[in-house]
Amino acid sequence: APVLASLAGAGSASAAPAASADADRAGSPRALPGGGDLGPNVIVFDPSTANIQGRLDEIFKQQESAQFGTGRYALLFKPGTYSGLNAQLGFYTSIAGLGLSPDDTTINGDVTVDAGWFDGNATQNFWRSA
Repeated sequence: APVLASLAGAGSASAAPAASADADRAGSPRALPGGGDLGPNVIVFDPSTANIQGRLDEIFKQQESAQFGTGRYALLFKPGTYSGLNAQLGFYTSIAGLGLSPDDTTINGDVTVDAGWFDGNATQNFWRSA
């Protein structure tokens, strides 16, 4: 099972595979509520995905000042190299590279959190992760 890998310029994270809590007693997976295998707010990209920047911008626009909003997003990048991205993270947004090794996923670009929406008050930048 894939684990988290590093994001160029944004540090690295890793996690050991966990046992699935989504299997019934017979061992077959259960469908998750909300659609899709991971739900509608878990976005999985691969290097061939069209308009990654547009999707990142759309999520940021929604989450930028949603300090008390209900939206939650996980942005996951399959192994590969992603160039020229500017991933701005809004509230309740996580971004991670996937793979067996931290070197499996590389983002050449920016992964940022900006406090500009609140007059530069960075004490309000929380609930974001990379």
